This record gives sequence, structure tokens and C-alpha cells, in this order.
Amino acid sequence: MPVGAYTRAGHPQTSHLAAQRVNVAKSEAMVLEFLRRHPNDNFTTLEITRNISEIEGKIWTVSPRMQPMRRKGLVLLWGKRNAINSNRRMTPQQAWQIAPGVMQGEIVWVVRSKNERHKLSHRERLAREQEKLMVMMQRRDTLDRRIQQQSRLVLALEHKR
Repeated sequence: MPVGAYTRAGHPQTSHLAAQRVNVAKSEAMVLEFLRRHPNDNFTTLEITRNISEIEGKIWTVSPRMQPMRRKGLVLLWGKRNAINSNRRMTPQQAWQIAPGVMQGEIVWVVRSKNERHKLSHRERLAREQEKLMVMMQRRDTLDRRIQQQSRLVLALEHKR
């Protein structure tokens, strides 16, 4: 696990220096510890940040950590829900929760995709396979309906002759 955070080549040198000082492992560990205490709940990044900041006494953001943690199979993107943003307005925001395998210590599968390693728990892998199967079934049903419609049209045309 990298110790520093990520920066882009076009960012100024100060950003690169600041990124080297960020302890990614500690940041991710604090997020996971918070989410472990609330396994059945989902939180926006702002809510996670505020709760951790109250405990740590420091103000920092967890937003840059969530997607890498998702790719590692540590957290799940629950979906979007309305929450108060930093401007104190209600807006739709991404909500996160801890991955079931992380809570229960399940075996983690490593899958290669787009030249990047993703860790998936057994449940996540099964869920993805079920989603693919559902899409295939929906496509088949659509094709079946089209075939039935075309058959009816052919029968109607033959009947008119």
C-alpha cells in the first residue's frame, strides 16, 4: 500500500510534496475503523470526515481515499442520497458503507481489470455475476418480445392475403 497520496504530473511541486507527507494507510485505517463501528449504515464523505475530525481533532477530507478503497474491495458505494453539503444545502451525494467481507474477514479475490488490480470479496464477485446474468436475461426477453411481434405481423400479413 502506498504511503503517499496521488498527484497528477501537471500539479505544482508543492502538491507533490504535500502528497508525499500523506499517510494513506493511516487515513484508510481511520475510515475503516469508523465504518466498522457502523456496519449497517451508509455515510457521505463529508459525514465520515466530520466524525473522524471530531475524534482526531484535525480537519481533513476522506474524499480522495474512497475510490481507491472501493477498488481494493474495502468499501462499497451504497448509492446516492440527499445530505447536507459543506455549504449547508441539501444535495444528492454518494454514500458509502463498509464491504461485508471486510467486516466478516472473508477471503478476498484478486481480479485483473484494465491493467489494475481489484480486490473483490466472494459476495461482491457473486453480485457482479448476478448483475451480468440479469442484463443477459433482460436482453433475451427483449429479443423474445421482438420475435413475437414480428411473428404476429407475419401472421397478420399472411391472413390478409
